Amino acid sequence: MIKFNKVLKDITSYEAGKPIELVVREYGIDPKDVVKLASNENPIGTSPKVAQVLRDHADKAHLYPDDSMFELKEALSCKYEVKSENIIIGAGSDQVLEFISRAVLDDKSSVLMSAVTFAMYEIYAKQMGAKVLRTLSYEHKYDEFIEAYEMKKPKIVYICTPNNPTGDATSKAEVLRIIRAIGEDAIVVVDGAYMEYASAKDQAYAITPNDIMEFPNVIYLGTFSKAYGLGGMRVGYGIAQEALIAQLSKMRPPFNISSLSLAAAIEASKDTDFVEESIALHTQEIQTL
Repeated sequence: MIKFNKVLKDITSYEAGKPIELVVREYGIDPKDVVKLASNENPIGTSPKVAQVLRDHADKAHLYPDDSMFELKEALSCKYEVKSENIIIGAGSDQVLEFISRAVLDDKSSVLMSAVTFAMYEIYAKQMGAKVLRTLSYEHKYDEFIEAYEMKKPKIVYICTPNNPTGDATSKAEVLRIIRAIGEDAIVVVDGAYMEYASAKDQAYAITPNDIMEFPNVIYLGTFSKAYGLGGMRVGYGIAQEALIAQLSKMRPPFNISSLSLAAAIEASKDTDFVEESIALHTQEIQTL
């Protein structure tokens, strides 16, 4: 009988939601009429320019991607005014979360997050045998976070803004206030997967990697899955001081994103018109609620 790692008994597999293909089979409806709200997929799809790049690169599927990811890092460097050495690329920002967990957690450690937030924080922690600590509120309240940090000394503190799945955003001032109160013995993860939308609504909630670069223990996460419309390509990134990125890079397997994903992300980073259209539609729809 196979003896599995004991940590697995406390882990519930991530539920990605019912796929569109299954809904179509079950109800016999047109797939064009299905919108999977739980996944927050871009409602206007993928940039036509990116779609063309994917077609152009289809005959290169037999080639490994550029493992240095030079062009993509250069694009992110220009966007955020950081160095390439400050960037790590993952198969979605989820994979960067995995790198962080594997780098610092064990069965004697813990992680801290809000009461309701992205499920993978807990799953990755439990995979390493770490304890999961949650605040009482789903908002990122300074007093609750700092009290829990000072009592339990977690190895990772997660700040997800806008928060997934609640949608509430935490102001930059409050995020920085929390960061400054946490010692350098913990990694603080500022998960900005939806930051493009928060930034468009109110600059008080706009957080960029440059806002956290002074802190050696803080990493900013971003993704091409949402505003850029590349959920199916799985490309995300982390930005932090070079020393932290160097340690996390030891966790990264070679060629961790595909040639097509890399080409798509590079082109998507150039198509600012598509991103602006995505954000404008989102802002418009919020105003109708």
